[in-house]
Amino acid sequence: MSGTGAGAAPRTPWRRARSAAFITVGALALSLASCAGLAEQEATRALEIDIAIDPTALRDGVYSGAYAYSGLSYTATVTLSGGRIADIVLDSTGPEAPREAWALPLVPRVIAENSLDVEVVAGATTSSKAILKAIENALRKAPLR
Repeated sequence: MSGTGAGAAPRTPWRRARSAAFITVGALALSLASCAGLAEQEATRALEIDIAIDPTALRDGVYSGAYAYSGLSYTATVTLSGGRIADIVLDSTGPEAPREAWALPLVPRVIAENSLDVEVVAGATTSSKAILKAIENALRKAPLR
């Protein structure tokens, strides 16, 4: 309805101003949310990964760790066997979870190197850092041998 038919309230300057104010507030809220998301992404890109964690010094077992940012959540389930990272199962949830596929080549590198000291995937730095942090958090749960 356009507001000009029978029984419709006339569009007064006050009603137009109120509508404009709602639109402005909505745009501002969206802009602030985007800035907060960008700040979270920048903080994730800047994460320090503890490359000194030595899987050879950790007790065998299965350990889970998580890391979340900007509505995405990564959970890494790491299997340690014989002082090696034997397997990593990665689960992600959130609206952009499919984007993590770009960073998946990171997982076999961590297993092959038996270390978190691997290069992040070009073009997927934020996801790479989040995945590495989830793996680090899992390894931190493993007790020393």
